[in-house]
Amino acid sequence: MKTIVIDGIFFQLNEWSGIARFWRTLLNDLDRKLEDVESLRIFVLARGSSTTLRGDQFQHIQILPVAYFDPLCALSDYKELSYICRALEADVFISSYYTLAYGVANIGIAYDFIPEAMGWMNNHIWKLKEIYMRSLRHCLSISRSTAYCAELYYPNLTSGNKDIFYPPITKGETRTIAKAEIDQLRQSHGLNYPYVAVVGHRSDYKNVNLLMRALETRPAYSSKISLGVVATSGEALTDQEMELFQQHFQFGIRRVELDSTDMPTFLNAAEVLFYPSLLEGFGYPIAEALAQQCPVITTGATSISEILEYAESEDYKLISGHDEKEALLAIIDITNKRQRASATTAARISEAFGKVDALAFVHRLLTLSEAIAPPLEPELPGLLAIDGLLA
Repeated sequence: MKTIVIDGIFFQLNEWSGIARFWRTLLNDLDRKLEDVESLRIFVLARGSSTTLRGDQFQHIQILPVAYFDPLCALSDYKELSYICRALEADVFISSYYTLAYGVANIGIAYDFIPEAMGWMNNHIWKLKEIYMRSLRHCLSISRSTAYCAELYYPNLTSGNKDIFYPPITKGETRTIAKAEIDQLRQSHGLNYPYVAVVGHRSDYKNVNLLMRALETRPAYSSKISLGVVATSGEALTDQEMELFQQHFQFGIRRVELDSTDMPTFLNAAEVLFYPSLLEGFGYPIAEALAQQCPVITTGATSISEILEYAESEDYKLISGHDEKEALLAIIDITNKRQRASATTAARISEAFGKVDALAFVHRLLTLSEAIAPPLEPELPGLLAIDGLLA
């Protein structure tokens, strides 16, 4: 009997993000397939409330409620996890977000190395990530780019092609959207005009403020662009943004909050997705947009290029991500064409990223665990305190 323990800590931190969606899809697929698998036990630790995990009616995966994770008590938590794994006779432990269990084989998982690239590693939670990464020998990754960066930033790690598990886009995200559904979304959010979609936050490496900088240098007497810009969630709009976009875009800029089930419809209805990100672990919105035949303006940086491999060249426009005028011209050019991304691209994206193979994920964990020694407490970087570390 083989036993895998999964720390569902990320469901405590953010139950609705892309990482949570990745794990939710993986666990649901695994639970369906465990019926035909003998001699395998899966335990998932539900931290605190973790309503998503506790609410799911798993038939074969066992949910174990445990205490909240407190970053200020990380070392104590790692020791507690080792007790749990020993009690369950675990063969391998994997955390959904940077926790360790001593005394058992740990396989890591890497989503991105954005904090390392952005110089954010003095932040408390990222120091814990550094401890996590330096304590491991092998990690799975969500893209080729992420696997490459794993070994670049942490030479102690190995992450090869067999260890890449792309976040799957679901049938709900690739489904055909009826006109009535689009009309309802437009009416409920007042989006009765052509718009450029902006997903998530707009600053830092997401680089959407590139567009604002372009508008700041555009002559005030220029004709308005016959579009609106619609941002989903992210930061609240500033008065300066509102005024600037109103000056240059016929329908200005708006920020809307959408349910995750609305996102495919939102992208389907958009003229283009503007996603000039400079760093991505995967670039989920790009895959989702192309699956809905929404053209994309993006940089092709890091893992984004891995998605664009499956798209026809006319269905996206690459920009450098550093030239403000180039970004604005790209929006004007692609929206003037009013051309949808091709059905061929949508089908390829759905085929490439619409699959989830949880058993392959599990088998890789077990195979790797047979050759990896458990992390030892002395392996923690000596200069990095854990318990009591101030944010």
